[in-house]
Amino acid sequence: MAFRWNDAKNQFGIPGMIDADWQRQAGQGTHATLSRFDMHNTLIAAGPDFRRGGVDDLPTGNVDLAPTILQILRINPPQQLDGRILSEAMVNIDPSTVKPETKTIQVIKALPSGTWRQSLQISRVGSTIYLDEGNGAFAKR
Repeated sequence: MAFRWNDAKNQFGIPGMIDADWQRQAGQGTHATLSRFDMHNTLIAAGPDFRRGGVDDLPTGNVDLAPTILQILRINPPQQLDGRILSEAMVNIDPSTVKPETKTIQVIKALPSGTWRQSLQISRVGSTIYLDEGNGAFAKR
Protein backbone atom coordinates (compact mmCIF):
# COMPACT_ATOMS: atom_id res chain seq x y z
CA MET A 1 0.00 0.00 0.00
CA ALA A 2 1.18 3.49 -0.77
CA PHE A 3 -0.62 6.73 -0.05
CA ARG A 4 -1.41 9.24 -2.77
CA TRP A 5 0.80 12.31 -2.79
CA ASN A 6 1.12 15.76 -4.31
CA ASP A 7 3.80 18.42 -4.82
CA ALA A 8 2.53 20.77 -2.08
CA LYS A 9 5.04 21.95 0.54
CA ASN A 10 4.76 21.43 4.28
CA GLN A 11 5.21 24.19 6.88
CA PHE A 12 8.98 23.80 6.54
CA GLY A 13 8.91 24.37 2.77
CA ILE A 14 9.66 20.74 1.91
CA PRO A 15 7.63 19.41 -1.06
CA GLY A 16 5.85 16.07 -1.19
CA MET A 17 2.67 15.97 0.88
CA ILE A 18 0.67 12.82 1.56
CA ASP A 19 -2.90 12.95 0.31
CA ALA A 20 -4.75 10.66 2.73
CA ASP A 21 -7.99 10.35 4.62
CA TRP A 22 -6.78 11.62 7.99
CA GLN A 23 -5.51 14.87 9.44
CA ARG A 24 -2.05 14.04 10.81
CA GLN A 25 0.37 16.87 11.36
CA ALA A 26 3.98 16.85 10.17
CA GLY A 27 6.10 14.66 12.43
CA GLN A 28 3.25 12.36 13.51
CA GLY A 29 4.46 9.58 11.23
CA THR A 30 3.06 7.70 8.25
CA HIS A 31 3.97 4.81 6.01
CA ALA A 32 5.22 7.29 3.39
CA THR A 33 4.39 7.27 -0.31
CA LEU A 34 5.83 6.30 -3.66
CA SER A 35 6.55 9.97 -4.40
CA ARG A 36 9.91 10.94 -5.82
CA PHE A 37 10.41 12.87 -2.57
CA ASP A 38 10.13 9.68 -0.48
CA MET A 39 11.76 7.32 -2.99
CA HIS A 40 14.94 9.29 -3.74
CA ASN A 41 17.77 9.54 -1.25
CA THR A 42 21.35 10.71 -1.23
CA LEU A 43 24.48 8.62 -1.52
CA ILE A 44 27.85 10.27 -1.04
CA ALA A 45 30.93 8.37 -2.15
CA ALA A 46 34.53 9.51 -1.97
CA GLY A 47 37.85 7.93 -2.71
CA PRO A 48 40.34 7.36 -5.50
CA ASP A 49 37.87 5.29 -7.54
CA PHE A 50 35.17 8.01 -7.71
CA ARG A 51 35.01 11.14 -9.85
CA ARG A 52 35.68 14.21 -7.76
CA GLY A 53 32.84 16.71 -7.43
CA GLY A 54 30.55 14.66 -9.64
CA VAL A 55 26.80 14.48 -9.33
CA ASP A 56 25.06 11.34 -10.54
CA ASP A 57 21.39 11.85 -11.42
CA LEU A 58 20.90 8.32 -12.74
CA PRO A 59 18.60 6.02 -10.80
CA THR A 60 20.43 4.01 -8.17
CA GLY A 61 19.50 1.98 -5.13
CA ASN A 62 20.94 0.21 -2.12
CA VAL A 63 21.06 -2.91 -4.28
CA ASP A 64 23.91 -1.25 -6.24
CA LEU A 65 26.25 -0.90 -3.27
CA ALA A 66 27.55 -4.49 -3.16
CA PRO A 67 28.40 -4.73 -6.90
CA THR A 68 30.11 -1.32 -6.76
CA ILE A 69 32.15 -2.11 -3.65
CA LEU A 70 33.17 -5.52 -5.00
CA GLN A 71 34.29 -3.86 -8.25
CA ILE A 72 36.45 -1.38 -6.32
CA LEU A 73 37.97 -4.23 -4.29
CA ARG A 74 38.43 -6.25 -7.49
CA ILE A 75 36.49 -9.18 -6.05
CA ASN A 76 34.42 -11.31 -8.39
CA PRO A 77 31.14 -12.25 -6.74
CA PRO A 78 30.46 -16.00 -6.56
CA GLN A 79 27.13 -15.49 -8.33
CA GLN A 80 25.28 -12.88 -10.35
CA LEU A 81 24.22 -10.04 -8.06
CA ASP A 82 21.12 -7.91 -8.23
CA GLY A 83 21.98 -4.29 -8.84
CA ARG A 84 24.72 -2.79 -10.93
CA ILE A 85 28.13 -1.19 -10.66
CA LEU A 86 27.71 2.59 -10.41
CA SER A 87 30.18 3.01 -13.25
CA GLU A 88 28.99 6.52 -14.12
CA ALA A 89 30.39 7.73 -10.78
CA MET A 90 33.76 6.06 -11.28
CA VAL A 91 36.95 7.65 -12.62
CA ASN A 92 38.07 6.85 -16.17
CA ILE A 93 34.52 6.14 -17.33
CA ASP A 94 32.57 8.62 -19.45
CA PRO A 95 29.28 9.13 -17.54
CA SER A 96 27.44 10.07 -20.74
CA THR A 97 27.75 6.45 -21.93
CA VAL A 98 25.30 5.26 -19.25
CA LYS A 99 21.73 6.14 -20.23
CA PRO A 100 18.51 5.29 -18.40
CA GLU A 101 15.34 4.17 -20.14
CA THR A 102 12.26 5.54 -18.36
CA LYS A 103 8.62 4.64 -18.87
CA THR A 104 5.32 5.04 -17.09
CA ILE A 105 2.91 2.17 -16.62
CA GLN A 106 -0.68 3.17 -16.03
CA VAL A 107 -3.79 1.21 -15.15
CA ILE A 108 -7.29 2.66 -15.26
CA LYS A 109 -10.23 1.02 -13.48
CA ALA A 110 -13.80 2.21 -14.04
CA LEU A 111 -15.91 1.91 -10.90
CA PRO A 112 -19.60 2.72 -10.36
CA SER A 113 -18.69 5.91 -8.48
CA GLY A 114 -15.79 7.05 -10.69
CA THR A 115 -12.44 6.13 -12.19
CA TRP A 116 -9.23 5.10 -10.43
CA ARG A 117 -5.90 5.72 -12.17
CA GLN A 118 -2.74 4.13 -10.87
CA SER A 119 0.66 4.91 -12.33
CA LEU A 120 4.21 3.71 -11.78
CA GLN A 121 7.27 5.31 -13.31
CA ILE A 122 10.18 2.92 -13.72
CA SER A 123 13.69 3.33 -15.07
CA ARG A 124 16.10 0.75 -16.38
CA VAL A 125 19.87 1.19 -16.39
CA GLY A 126 21.41 -1.81 -18.06
CA SER A 127 19.48 -4.78 -16.68
CA THR A 128 18.61 -3.14 -13.34
CA ILE A 129 15.09 -1.76 -12.92
CA TYR A 130 14.25 1.02 -10.47
CA LEU A 131 10.90 2.24 -9.21
CA ASP A 132 11.10 6.03 -9.54
CA GLU A 133 7.65 6.96 -8.29
CA GLY A 134 4.04 5.90 -8.25
CA ASN A 135 0.73 7.57 -7.55
CA GLY A 136 -2.98 7.10 -7.81
CA ALA A 137 -5.96 9.37 -8.30
CA PHE A 138 -9.71 8.92 -8.09
CA ALA A 139 -12.07 10.99 -10.23
CA LYS A 140 -15.73 10.93 -9.20
CA ARG A 141 -18.41 10.61 -11.86
